[in-house]
Amino acid sequence: MAATDERLWLTDNPPSKRWPLYTRGNVGEVFPEVVLPLTWDLFGSEAEGGWREAYTEMGLVAEGDFDQADPMTILGVFGGYCYINASYVRLVGVRAPGGSVDLIDQQFLGESDAPPYQPQPGDQNRGATARLGRTALGLLATKDLPELEMDKRRATAWIEQYPGVDAEDELLLDYLQASRTIFRHLFRRHIYNTMAVAMVSGPLVDLMTKIDRQNRLVSVLSGIGDVDSAAPSAAMWALAHSPHPEDSPKWQAQFHDFLADFGSRGPNEWDLGSDPWEFRPELALSAIERMRHADPANDPTEQQARLVRQRGVEIAEVKGRLSVPDRVLFDRALRSTAVLSQARERSKTTIIKVVHSTRRAQRELACRAAERGGPVDPTLSCMLNLEELSSF
Repeated sequence: MAATDERLWLTDNPPSKRWPLYTRGNVGEVFPEVVLPLTWDLFGSEAEGGWREAYTEMGLVAEGDFDQADPMTILGVFGGYCYINASYVRLVGVRAPGGSVDLIDQQFLGESDAPPYQPQPGDQNRGATARLGRTALGLLATKDLPELEMDKRRATAWIEQYPGVDAEDELLLDYLQASRTIFRHLFRRHIYNTMAVAMVSGPLVDLMTKIDRQNRLVSVLSGIGDVDSAAPSAAMWALAHSPHPEDSPKWQAQFHDFLADFGSRGPNEWDLGSDPWEFRPELALSAIERMRHADPANDPTEQQARLVRQRGVEIAEVKGRLSVPDRVLFDRALRSTAVLSQARERSKTTIIKVVHSTRRAQRELACRAAERGGPVDPTLSCMLNLEELSSF
C-alpha cells in the first residue's frame, strides 16, 4: 500500500515521504481490526520507539534514516488500520551482509503484489552493513537467551503491582500511564528477536538453495518445541479430553487454572478494547467443546511429535547433501534460528500479558464510569485518548 496524507481516523498519522511503501503483513494478525484510540495513545509511539531502538541495537539504522519531524515512520495507522513500513523493513535485506530483500518480503509480506524493490540513494550504507555483520556473527552463536526470563520476571512483577478493584481512580489511571515504559522495553526485545530470526535464517536458505532444497525450509524449522503460542491449544485439548465431566469440581478447577495461565489470550488480544478469555470464558469453552469432537489426530501433542519426526528426517536428508564445512554452518544457523524463533513467541506472550493487565485497569475504570451514568459498553471508553479518559 502507498499511503496518503488524508486523515480518516483519530489515530491516523501522515505516511513517510522517504519510505512510502506500507504493508498489513504480520501486523494484520496483531491488529486485525481498527486500532482503538486509547490503545494507540498508550502504545503506538512506544512501539515505534521500541522498534527503532531494536534496529539501532542491531546496527541497521544510519544517519538520516528518520526525519526528526516525523515521530511515526516504521509504524503507521491509515483509515484506522495499523501498517508496517515495508520500505524500511526491506533495508534489513539491503544492508545485511548477504541479505536478501526477497527473503524479508517472504517473511513480512507473504504472497502479495507488492512492487519490486527499487534502490534509492542512501539505502546502501557501509557502516550499517559492518554493524549488521557483527550482529549476525553473534546471533549465530546463540544457544540460549537468559534475558527472556528476566523480562518474564519483570513483567510478572509489574502485573502484581496492579492496584486492584478497590484502588482509587487515580491509581488505576497511573497504572495505565506506567504501562508505556514496560511495553516499550518488551516490544524492543520482541522486534529484535523477530528480525534476528530473519538474519540467522538467511544462511539456512542459502545452504538449502545450494543443494536445491529451499522448499524444505518450513519442514526443517517445524516442531522446534517450547513455543509459547502453542501452549493454549495443548491446554484446551487436555481439558476437552479430561476424564472429569465439565460440571465437576475437578474440571472447573482445571479450567480456572487455564484462565489464570491463558486468560490474556483471545481475539484481537493486543487491543485494550478486546475481550480475551478471562473476560469472555465462553469463547474458550466453545473452542474446548469443538475439540471434544475433533479427530484424535489433531491432538497438539501428537502433531508436535509428528513434526519433530519429520524435522529429523528432513535435517538428515539436507545435511547428507552438504559438505562438511557447510554442515557446521547449517548446524549453527539451525540452532540459533530455533532458539530465536522460540524467543520471538515468548516475548510476544509476555507483551500480551502486560497489555492484559493494563486492560484490567481500563475495564475497572469503564465499569465505574457506567455506575456513575456513563455508557455500559466498556469498549466505548477506548475511543478516548488517555487525557480524555482522565476527564471522563
